Amino acid sequence: ELGMENSNFMNASGWPDPEHYSTARDLSKLTKALIENHPDYYKIYSEKEFSYNDIPQQNRNPLLYQNIGADGVKTGHTEIGGYGLIGSGIKDGRRVIFVINGLESSAARAQESKKLLQWALNSFKNETLITANTIVGQGEVLLGKTDSVDLLVKDDVKLTIPHNAERDIKITTQYDSPIKAPIKQGQQVGTVTISIPNQPDVSQPIFAASQVEAKGFIAQTLYKAKATVLGQ
Repeated sequence: ELGMENSNFMNASGWPDPEHYSTARDLSKLTKALIENHPDYYKIYSEKEFSYNDIPQQNRNPLLYQNIGADGVKTGHTEIGGYGLIGSGIKDGRRVIFVINGLESSAARAQESKKLLQWALNSFKNETLITANTIVGQGEVLLGKTDSVDLLVKDDVKLTIPHNAERDIKITTQYDSPIKAPIKQGQQVGTVTISIPNQPDVSQPIFAASQVEAKGFIAQTLYKAKATVLGQ
């Protein structure tokens, strides 16, 4: 249900077993589901200590003691897998999740996980690149009562981008030109693509901002006759 396609669990404790395995990506999916679906339980992971039967227990997550925004999640160690940590933290309303494993000691785990979390929190930001109902271009119209139609996006396009990347962002529109009338308001006619260096392109649908009625019968007949003559 969570999309953890490369995991198989033989027990609930994580005790080593040849058929007990997972991947960093799958564990990040599990963490995301934990945070989003069980917030009341997730807050327990940020507790630095508690007592049970008058015996104090300290949280082993080294990130919680660094004051860098961490609020979870879980350390781990096996002879085969080495030292690992599933970490998460939040800054300015933006959460990151990471999974690190295969380290040789708990000290290396603490050092590398701190560097990774700080880099993820400080090097990127969430930015609304296009707001809902923004006109992103004009489309050429064929056989319409107007020669063009405004093109817009219906929803905010919000992405995580590196700091200072704005000057390198390219936004392009693609549609089958010209768009043949009649065109309905809100009709999907193409896509807008946001390109950011060193990141996958992101595409969103674009729509006609207004209705465009088709030209009359005579105008359409003349166009078809001209196209026939020119072999179009």
